[in-house]
Amino acid sequence: MYVVRFVPAGRRADVATAARDAVTKVSAWLRAQFLLAASWALFAAVGLGALGVPYFYVVALVAALGETIPIVGPIIGGITAVAVASTVSAKLALGVGAFIPGAAPARGERAGARRSWRSASASARWP
Repeated sequence: MYVVRFVPAGRRADVATAARDAVTKVSAWLRAQFLLAASWALFAAVGLGALGVPYFYVVALVAALGETIPIVGPIIGGITAVAVASTVSAKLALGVGAFIPGAAPARGERAGARRSWRSASASARWP
């Protein structure tokens, strides 16, 4: 690693080990984020398709991409789903509006729960 060259020779092994550990943890977190987004895309596609939302697969993809953005991403995905459903009928838009927050427990969240940095980063702490 290039950065390790700037560390004093006596500490290079420790810095290299810490860097490898950091890369391992960040890689695991990133894989988990993509797995969460993929599972949410599948769940949203099945639910929105069953409700009769047009272009449900595109809306599910937007919801999955939104899932990777903290806090506002799921809101953007939900607004997109309701907006597309509103092009069909107000009744469908209300149904989708109820489906999206109701699906939060399936994503592993409590409806209306706030994520905190402390609880989200608890698994990423150094051993």
